[in-house]
Amino acid sequence: AFFCLLSKCGSTAYKRLLLSSIPAKKHLVLTGDVHAWSNKQPDTDLQRDLLWARQDVPRFTLVRNPYSIVLSAFRDKIVRAGWTSASADRHRVPGEPRRADSAEEFAALVEEVGGAPPRAQIDGHFRVLRAERLPCSEQYSSDYVLQLEQAWSWYEPLISYLRLEDHAQRFANLFRDQNSTTALQPSRHARPESTRPCFWAPASVRCNALFNRRHTPQVNITAEVEGEAHKLRQYYTDETARLVTRYSGAFLKKFGYSPWLGPSREDPIQYLARLSIAGIGARLARK
Repeated sequence: AFFCLLSKCGSTAYKRLLLSSIPAKKHLVLTGDVHAWSNKQPDTDLQRDLLWARQDVPRFTLVRNPYSIVLSAFRDKIVRAGWTSASADRHRVPGEPRRADSAEEFAALVEEVGGAPPRAQIDGHFRVLRAERLPCSEQYSSDYVLQLEQAWSWYEPLISYLRLEDHAQRFANLFRDQNSTTALQPSRHARPESTRPCFWAPASVRCNALFNRRHTPQVNITAEVEGEAHKLRQYYTDETARLVTRYSGAFLKKFGYSPWLGPSREDPIQYLARLSIAGIGARLARK
C-alpha cells in the first residue's frame, strides 16, 4: 500500500505506526508537505513513479478539514514552538516578539499566510491555505481518501487490511518511555490517550473492543468531536472561518469537505459531527 500523509493530519503518528512494523520495501510513504522520509522512499523519482503506477497496489491519503489543520498548525508551531512567521525559511524573525495565543493573533496569521504573494515560501504546515500547491497532487491521486473525522468508520478496516491489528493494539506501550504519547494518536483530542495501550480508539470505545468480529462497538459521535469543537469555538470567528474557506477552497473541493460558515452560523460540534456522520457505511469506499 502507498500513503500520502499530510501535515497536521495524523502524519507523524501513522508514519511511526507503519515504519515501526512493516519493512519499508512493502510500504511506500509519500508526503507533499514537510516531513523528510530520507531512506524510507525509493531512490529515484522514476522508481517512485513506476511503483505509484501499479494498479494492484492501493493508494491512501489521510486528510482533515482545513479549519482544524490551520488551527493545529497555529497552536503547535506559533504558540508552542514560538515561531514568529509561517515562512518556510524564516520561522523566527529576529527582533519580533513571540506571538500571542489568541483568536486575534490566529486570525492575523490566517490573513497573513493566505494573502501572501504567490511566490512566497510558506511552511508546509500552513500550505492548506495556498491553492497553488496542493499536497498529493493529481499526479499521485489516491484510490482512498480517508478523512480523519471519519476515523471511527475506516480505522478498523484499514488496520485489518494492513494486518496490523496486534501491533496497533499495543503500539502506545512500545513507545511509553519516549514521553510523547499524544503524538502517537491520529488526532489530539482533549482526552487522556496516555492511559490507553493502543494506537487509537474512538473516544467512547475501549481498546479491547476493537477488531472484535462478534461485536461492533457503538460510537458516540458527540464524544468524538467535542474536544476539537471546543478549540474551534475558542479561536474562530465567522470572519476567520470565511478567510480559511476562501484560501483553502481548492483543498475543500479536492478532498470533499463542505465549508464551515463560522461559530455563530453553525456550532463547531454540529459541523464536525456532520463530517463524522458522513462516514457511516463508508468502509474504505473508493474515491
